[in-house]
Amino acid sequence: MDSLAGSVLDAAVAMAASPWVLVVVAALCVVDSIVPPLPTEAVVIAVVTLGAVGDAPHPVAVGATIALAATVGDTLAYVLGRTISSRRWLRRRRVRALARQASALLRIRGASIVVAARFVPGLRVAVNATAGAVRMDARRFVPLVAVAATLWAMLTVLVGVGAAWALGDSPALAAAVGAAAGLGIGLAIDAVLRRRGMTRVA
Repeated sequence: MDSLAGSVLDAAVAMAASPWVLVVVAALCVVDSIVPPLPTEAVVIAVVTLGAVGDAPHPVAVGATIALAATVGDTLAYVLGRTISSRRWLRRRRVRALARQASALLRIRGASIVVAARFVPGLRVAVNATAGAVRMDARRFVPLVAVAATLWAMLTVLVGVGAAWALGDSPALAAAVGAAAGLGIGLAIDAVLRRRGMTRVA
């Protein structure tokens, strides 16, 4: 998976100057909402960082693109969760464990869990699919994932722009640092969410 992540990241950075990179990151966001894990955060932050130094589309354009794509992808995961049986949808043991936790957390704190899960690649798929499987009201779910996707996009853009500001003289290094920072934020949120979730469920 590390080689796949590196290949996807390298390909996105190589074509960062092309407007088509927006299509690539949008597609990556949609697919990542359904089939984790993909290096979405790393790729997007790298593109944002390069955009902040003028080597890619403007960070605002990237942010708007990923917010919309993430909303579409998370909603699609919800729809799949409603229409595909759990055993077919959640094949891997790791994902099944996440789904069990997600189901318990949704019953306790549905809104906050849907929003927080957007920042944790594996958990967001489990939460969104489980929300569909347990028939969480779509009129409640879709606005929540839209808000979550917007917040995620804003944070992603801020990390990328911050890396560019700090290391603008070395775009490649800035992109790498930004991608690492995004991964670290996701891991931190995952740790907090698991600790709070496990405590509340217990």
